[in-house]
Amino acid sequence: MSTDDENHDLDINSLYKKACHLKESGSCDDAKVLFETVLLRKPDCWEAYFHIGCILFGENDFQEAARSFKKSIAINRFFYFSYANLGLCFARLNRHTDAIAMYCAAIAIQPESYSAYFNLALTYSEMGKTEEAISTLKRAIMIDSGAAEAMFNLANVLVSAGRLEEAIVNYRQALTLKPDLPGGYGQLIHAKMLICDWSDFQEIKHSIFEGLENGNSTCAPFVALSLTDSIHLQRAASSAWAHRNYPVTAPAQPKREPSKDGRIRVGYYSMDYRDHPVSTLVSGLIEAHDRAKFEIFAFSYGSQTGGPMRQRMENAFDHFLDVKDMSDWEIQAKSRELGIDIAVDLAGYTTRSRPGIMALRPAPIQVSFLGFVGPQGVDYIDYLISDPVIVPEEFRELYSEKIVYLPCFQPNDGSRVISDRTFDRIEFGLSDKDFVFCCFNHSYKFSPDVFSAWMEILHSCPQGKLLLLASNSATEANLRREAAARGVHPDRLVFAGRVPPADYLARFRMADLFLDTLPYNSGTTASDALWAGLPVLTCAGEAYASRMAASLLTAIGASELITENLEDYTKKAIMLSQNMSEIARLRSKIENSRKLRGVYDIKFFTTGLEEAYQKMWSLKANSRNPEHISIIRNRKGPKKR
Repeated sequence: MSTDDENHDLDINSLYKKACHLKESGSCDDAKVLFETVLLRKPDCWEAYFHIGCILFGENDFQEAARSFKKSIAINRFFYFSYANLGLCFARLNRHTDAIAMYCAAIAIQPESYSAYFNLALTYSEMGKTEEAISTLKRAIMIDSGAAEAMFNLANVLVSAGRLEEAIVNYRQALTLKPDLPGGYGQLIHAKMLICDWSDFQEIKHSIFEGLENGNSTCAPFVALSLTDSIHLQRAASSAWAHRNYPVTAPAQPKREPSKDGRIRVGYYSMDYRDHPVSTLVSGLIEAHDRAKFEIFAFSYGSQTGGPMRQRMENAFDHFLDVKDMSDWEIQAKSRELGIDIAVDLAGYTTRSRPGIMALRPAPIQVSFLGFVGPQGVDYIDYLISDPVIVPEEFRELYSEKIVYLPCFQPNDGSRVISDRTFDRIEFGLSDKDFVFCCFNHSYKFSPDVFSAWMEILHSCPQGKLLLLASNSATEANLRREAAARGVHPDRLVFAGRVPPADYLARFRMADLFLDTLPYNSGTTASDALWAGLPVLTCAGEAYASRMAASLLTAIGASELITENLEDYTKKAIMLSQNMSEIARLRSKIENSRKLRGVYDIKFFTTGLEEAYQKMWSLKANSRNPEHISIIRNRKGPKKR
């Protein structure tokens, strides 16, 4: 080798070392320039490509980072971290199959790599491949038996697989290893609530609330809704969760010009365009939008499940975009490219939602509607669709969003079909002499206090039976045990399985009174019961989720079924169980409410929501900050026949 060659190599090595030093010290832009200079002089320097990929990944430029890692691999096929990091890029880009291939390649190089197995399992879970995720996480735990995060994620996957008792064991093991695991105690208590295991319920709840008060992310926002009716605590849960998981890194929104045809472009973002309560509620709304004033887009990031509801939703929108394989950044870019004026989040922090999309500000105006019934705790959600019962004026400053007041928070389609099927009480072990209380809410909404109230009601009503929705054997066994512990024979709890939607509505007619839950009320289920003509007794709390049934009852003129504490709730239920004439009067009132415009008139609801959208856009166009908006219009009388 000549002296010039030696000096050239020395010069490149010096540049490379300097670039590495700059990267380690946080001067990533300067480091990237030097790494690129190294590559100009030595194109086969795979290490430079690797470091550039790491810098780009840190900047959330996953496409370019992936290209750089690929170039590194093309030169050196045996460097573990290039494959592992390329897998992370593909995972962020929602290219799950490619991510799996890279993690497996990394494992082939380092068979005992905990992180590769861990990330591989997360990708399997994202794809809904629960068994693969479970076995892969177990392999990661075999490599590192002290890995609390792997045990925690294994528990999460077990929950999604319905293996709840196993999940609880793994949550406890994870928290033993790492008591401050973010969201750990929240996930533990949620799994226990799913099977109505209320052992150490108060102790776990206290730990969660104490953490939230200290600004820690001890509980997922969705879980908080079923633990407390405190708006303050719910907002604390949302804010801590969002700050930890979805930090805002979006560039400034470019100035938006009005569309050429003058229409406001509204995008609805959801994973639930399928047979799901959200689609049940919004399908008629989407169909009723005024196309002369609005252009309506769907951004669907859920699995394609087919079926009549999916087809209805695809037909309802002007543009239905399947974006499940796009990253959050790509969805943001697509939204901006299409000129979306108002982004409506139908999911919030619910299961398999993607709050990261809204964190990137896909639209100038962003709205929370229906899916997550609580404060999102962030400044990039501008508005929350509500009504005066859901958020009274004295509560609205506790929310992070500005409140949009409609006559009622929930759109209800007056064309829903109730089957002609008559359910025979005998097939459920019930008799015509029984007074049938029912609650078809999900079991995670049952709290020990509400269940105690139910058992007190049954004590005072010897002919009373409680009809619940069947879920799993553990839940039923635990509820029967809890009933016996409160002096109520377990056989007075009756469980009904799932049936088709029209039959499900008809089955409500077999019951005499629906008993609501607290702090997480029934929402869609309450409107289902009322649509079927069944009186709903509720106990209203402070927060959005605790006031949904009260809102619906107010809307149909049946506010006498609203109580404000569990003592009055219990007394009211007992009184109604002893007064069938009052039950008949309530049934008649509820049946007549179906004739009222504004309650089950989807066009009435849609017109009000559209007026709110126009006010939002007017404020933005005039460079004004979001404000509380009130669209309270007089309801019309009964429809003419």
